[in-house]
Amino acid sequence: MKTLKGHLSAKNLRIAIVGSCFNQAMADALVSGAQETFLKFGGSEDGLMTIRVPGAFEIPCTIKKLLSSERKFDAIVACGVLIQGETDHYNQIVNQVAAGIGALSLEFCLPITLSIVAAPSAEIAWQRSGIKGCHLGVSGMTTAIEMATLFTQI
Repeated sequence: MKTLKGHLSAKNLRIAIVGSCFNQAMADALVSGAQETFLKFGGSEDGLMTIRVPGAFEIPCTIKKLLSSERKFDAIVACGVLIQGETDHYNQIVNQVAAGIGALSLEFCLPITLSIVAAPSAEIAWQRSGIKGCHLGVSGMTTAIEMATLFTQI
């Protein structure tokens, strides 16, 4: 019986990070964590492209544009921060962004990881951005590397 599993080696991988700028300090922490993780696991600076967009809502469209170009990527990491406010706007954006990214991953059969913090408060968003506890930029890139190396075996 054969079992396939990805591994944590970014050597020769081409990965894009699409990160929003809204809630900039936290979003920057996510993007930096993803970039550092790619390099830590042997990726080259030439193998990593980072694209910054105004907000999380712009991430799916940017990913589609990127995937429709002639550039080829092994995986994409989507980074952003959404903090719940007093209106329903937060729920609409969270749902649209997650659904859009999921649909693109299936349409293009490409690993696209969701490193988007959706939090009820700025304090919790900071925690998920790596200040303490889980760092979604790091975990998103780790998953992207594992999935990209798995896909080369399938």
